[in-house]
Amino acid sequence: MLRPVAWRSMLDVRSWALDVRKHVLPSRRAFTLVEVLTVLAIMGILTLVSMPYLVKSIRGNRLRVATGTLVQAGRYARSMALLGEQEMKLTFNMNESTVGVTPRYGGPSPATPSEPAPPNDRPAGDSDRDAASSPDTNDAPPHLSPGLSVYRKFDDVRIDYIEVEHQGRESTGTVTVIYRSNGRCLPYVVRLVDENGAATLTRVDALSTPSSERDDR
Repeated sequence: MLRPVAWRSMLDVRSWALDVRKHVLPSRRAFTLVEVLTVLAIMGILTLVSMPYLVKSIRGNRLRVATGTLVQAGRYARSMALLGEQEMKLTFNMNESTVGVTPRYGGPSPATPSEPAPPNDRPAGDSDRDAASSPDTNDAPPHLSPGLSVYRKFDDVRIDYIEVEHQGRESTGTVTVIYRSNGRCLPYVVRLVDENGAATLTRVDALSTPSSERDDR
């Protein structure tokens, strides 16, 4: 027969074990319906608040992508002119919001995917000082390949105007910039505008070095 002291010791051990299980072992209590509904309501509110900023970011990204495409098209024209030792055309179609690169002699026009170049295509860079050194269009070197041509269309972004040195500013039609075989071109400025009125200015100097900035005027 156990003594009272022994009974008290056993009760104390059992009580201690229950306390350890209560404070150490993780609780298995599930979420209540009120807690779940509260979390869903908070998520809905955050979505509604952030949606306008998300849409604005997507629209602004289109302008950034179009500006990057414009810069890359100029760099591609310069690279192909240097590597192929040939003149390249960077053609802007402001009515279609397109830009394309083709060899100056031969190859399809980049103004549209399937149409030929317009008859009033005015290559920028054919100034008087270049006329004497520029070969005739009928004397195209035989190594030029139309496979160098690329074509891009701006999504929801239009070309506001293009201003080429010694050529003036154009806001409609087609304008062509000639990249010489030495990688140079006449300086030009291109302004792009998206559907919300945000705009960027891309300037290219005589060494074919581009720089872009926001135009908030």
